[in-house]
Amino acid sequence: MVLAKKKVLDEVDIKLLEELVKDGRQSFTELAKKLNMSHSSVRDRVNNLVKMDLIRISALLNISALGFKVAFVNLEVKNYDEVLRIISNCSVCPHVLFAGTGSGEYNVFIVMVARDIDELQEIIEKAFRSNPYVNRLSVTFGNIAVPKYVPLKIGCDNHCFCDEKICKGKRKNPLERDI
Repeated sequence: MVLAKKKVLDEVDIKLLEELVKDGRQSFTELAKKLNMSHSSVRDRVNNLVKMDLIRISALLNISALGFKVAFVNLEVKNYDEVLRIISNCSVCPHVLFAGTGSGEYNVFIVMVARDIDELQEIIEKAFRSNPYVNRLSVTFGNIAVPKYVPLKIGCDNHCFCDEKICKGKRKNPLERDI
């Protein structure tokens, strides 16, 4: 097993990250004033953090204000290759906010969103309940209280769970509304 090299942040990087977390829309000039640096130094540090894959600049959405419903899905998957396949599908599915692996009763956890509970149930039924490698699943519908803003993928290329079983002929973007 190859261990990833730990990425070291200095004090300035940490202060820069604190500022970006507060407000990622701050200009390099604003950040430079707060950190007592030149804007080009701030730009270089931000670009370096992006290159090191420590940050990504993107928009976060308030899914509660957009009316999304949330499902917390826990899976007990028999086969490790299938665990990896499910996680890979999660990485491209626009309905998945977060996914990971763990130990205990369930070895996969997924947080999913959709416009309504029916859509979530359809995805869960077709993607997980029908999967012969899934021994058990637990689903709880609820809300995300914290954080208020979350990363939501926009658009679907049918390379996730649906494989056209779910999205075909329907909206492929969780933000689209039925008219």
